[in-house]
Amino acid sequence: MIPLRDLTFIRFSDLSAPGLVLPCGDYATGHFLVVQYEGGLLAVSLDEKWEYEVVECAEADQWRGAYVTGVEIRVDPRSIYSLDGIMPFRGSLVLGGDAVMVAAKPKGPFGFHRPILLPVGEMGSADHTVDSIGIAKWEVGKVIDGVFVPLHRVEAKPLKT
Repeated sequence: MIPLRDLTFIRFSDLSAPGLVLPCGDYATGHFLVVQYEGGLLAVSLDEKWEYEVVECAEADQWRGAYVTGVEIRVDPRSIYSLDGIMPFRGSLVLGGDAVMVAAKPKGPFGFHRPILLPVGEMGSADHTVDSIGIAKWEVGKVIDGVFVPLHRVEAKPLKT
């Protein structure tokens, strides 16, 4: 459980990064990680149903949910995979140098192509270097009284061909 003071009901268009949205209502389902990108905010779906698609927060004023700020990400080191010769799995984290990114589905008719890499937190960068690795299993959570409380778990998988 998390303290009520760490939860806000808010429209996507009013969000500030970083954070996790637990949407409710008719317009959204699932969990969304809010990230800063090129001067705006994007919400990345963290559920396979949405295929890790990106939503522009400024354009999503009908979407709303419970917003948790001050979240942290923890990774499963057993799920690290090489990116040599392959694209990152949608929904996985990409770690290269000091950059941490999430691989997301581009919005629009060309969403089946290469995932876009969006920075996560202050360590983010849109660069995908040869020395990058992928992390398929990770959690978003909040540290409460020194204990990590998981709020959502991601298990990214390769696209089926």
